[in-house]
Amino acid sequence: MTSKLITLESPLLVPPLLAAEIGLEEALILQQIHYFCLISKHIKADGRRWF
Repeated sequence: MTSKLITLESPLLVPPLLAAEIGLEEALILQQIHYFCLISKHIKADGRRWF
């Protein structure tokens, strides 16, 4: 199967409404923070994740 992407890199997904509300760069940063929180294996004693 061929990819529809230009490169094999994973694309950054940014919700358009969020980008319109807070700005594109800010939405990208917030999306990255959200992503890293989801995949982080570091969990504090109270259940909060960090990276």
